[in-house]
This record gives sequence, structure tokens and C-alpha cells, in this order.
Amino acid sequence: MSENVPIGPWTNRKPFYDGLTLRANGDAAEQRGALVFDLDRRFPEYERFWKYHIAPATQRPHDALAFNPNVDDAIVYITQRSYSVFAKLLKAHSLLERVGAQDYGEMFENWSNTIGEAGDAIQRFHDLRGTIAQLSALVGSPTDPFPDWSKNWKDDCDALGGYRHYETHQGEFQIFVENDMPYVLKREKLADRALRAGVTWNLSISDFQFNRGDFTTLIYAAVNTVDETTAWLNKAYERINATLDPLLSNPNYDGLRGNVPLTAHARPQATGQSTGLIGQHVGAYSGVRTVPALFVMCGTTTPPPPENP
Repeated sequence: MSENVPIGPWTNRKPFYDGLTLRANGDAAEQRGALVFDLDRRFPEYERFWKYHIAPATQRPHDALAFNPNVDDAIVYITQRSYSVFAKLLKAHSLLERVGAQDYGEMFENWSNTIGEAGDAIQRFHDLRGTIAQLSALVGSPTDPFPDWSKNWKDDCDALGGYRHYETHQGEFQIFVENDMPYVLKREKLADRALRAGVTWNLSISDFQFNRGDFTTLIYAAVNTVDETTAWLNKAYERINATLDPLLSNPNYDGLRGNVPLTAHARPQATGQSTGLIGQHVGAYSGVRTVPALFVMCGTTTPPPPENP
């Protein structure tokens, strides 16, 4: 990989981004996901999206964490949503290790948090796909990756979030322990929202006694949920890449990433000025140093201290 990104059209610059990998060039979380949990191989469409649609909006190779000065807020929003999908999925895989070792937590919180993080990854994906669909007004070309969402995607997506939705809207699960092994209702039994509302504790107790086949171990429930969520997200990102890849040579799309001037299709933007999609943001070279919020400054908007006070 060359030290600098070649100038000129996308065809000139693409070889530089071809050489990027999460294992070598991602941030700390992305490298951990790839090196420890093989997420670059289990979730390869995320890596493709990252290196062709996110990385060109950054000041690589000099500053991988800084956006280009004139990057549009729409791209910033897409970046943070996509990164959040990966971060939530990484947390789910990390917690899954504890569940697999039968470390469920005193109140089964490790299991609950595992399926919760997997469900949250799906929720962040909803935000991502909505923002991508809005790009069409900026690039002058259709960008909705899922015009067939209701027909071909929604049901599987809802089923994956069954556990998370139940805990969020109905309450804690009844977990039954038999011979030191904890059991929970199978996720597919919660796929239908109307059925979820009817799954009361009394019904769960009765079902565990008389319909044992409707239950599975906590370990299997967690592994199955995380694995299927990872596979589904990879398939969904494949659709996103198929939609956005043809725009890589589109000057409007390149302009949104701060690489070339925008044409009439996209809204002009001065450095640090919002396009209106997500509000104001800090202007480039404003003197505020940005850091990955996942590891530093979580929950605060206070900038870090100067490097040389």
C-alpha cells in the first residue's frame, strides 16, 4: 500500500483502499473484532463497506480518525451508525465467550446482555439503512438498498430481535434451571409480536412443564442468536454495498466525502456547516481533537486536555 492516496478519479485512488484491512488498519475495536473474533471473515461485507465507503472520507494515511475537512454530515452519520453496528456486534461476541464458559452472571445478566447487544446491533442497522436511503437527494441517484424490505427482510429481522424486544417491552424472562443447566423459551416462539405479548410468566411455567420442546439452553440461545445476527447483518451489508458501489465514481458522492466539489445535485457545504440531516458538528481544524468515543470520553462532550499543556 502506498504512503499517500493518489489524486484524481476513483479509479486512481481505489488501489490504495483495496489494501486496507480491519486487522491492520481498523481502530482498536475493529482490530480486536477481526483478530479475536474473526469478524472480518464472518462479517466481510462490513469490511468492504468500511474501506470503500468510510475510509475515503477520512484523512488516511496521515490521520485515520479524522474526517476530510469538507465531509458532509450525512457521511458522518452513516459512519457512526455503521461503526455502532460493528461495536454492538463485537460486544455480543465478547459477552458470548462468558456464556459459553457457563459464566451467566448472578442474575443471568451476561446472557441477557449478550442477546441485548446483538439486538441493539440490529437497531443501529435500522438507523443506518434509513440514513443511506436519504442520500438519494444528495447524489441524484436512488440509494435505498431495501425497496423490498417488507417483503423479503422484515420478518427475519424481527425474528432475530425477539429476545431483545421481549425484555424491552414485556419484562424479564423466566429462566428455568434443571440439573444445574438453565433453560429459556426458544427465540422463534417470540418471533410474532402478538405472541410475545401473550408470553406471561404463568404460561412459561406451564410450557416448561408440558411443552419442554419449546425451550433451549441459555448457551444455545445465545450462540444461535449471535451467529444468526452476524450472518444476517453480513447479508444486509452485501445489499448495501451492491447499492452504493456504483456510486464510487459519482462526483456528488465523492463530494459528500470531502474529495471533490459538489455539483448541483448535492447541497453545498462550508467547512463545519451542517447539511441539515443531523445538525451542527465541529468544524475541521477547529482545534478540538476527536477520539474514538467507544474507548475514551464515553458519555461526555468535554474535549480532552491539550497534548502539550
